[in-house]
Amino acid sequence: MNASEYEHYSIWISFFELYNENILDLLVQPKDMKIRKNLRLMQNDHSTIIKNLIQIPVFDIKEAEDIIKFGLAVVPNIV
Repeated sequence: MNASEYEHYSIWISFFELYNENILDLLVQPKDMKIRKNLRLMQNDHSTIIKNLIQIPVFDIKEAEDIIKFGLAVVPNIV
């Protein structure tokens, strides 16, 4: 067996907008838009994350494109 038989890869997509010091999750479902919260940036010595940012696993390029299109459609509704 070669090393590639033991490797496993996952791809996850998150999509957010940083505007006027607010971090907004662009993957929030429409039914939850009214309860959308400004997310918080968290840091430690090794990394920076956005707390409670939605992460969606994708398995092919079509899924990734659909998720990005969904997020882009949300942008005009935020302001």
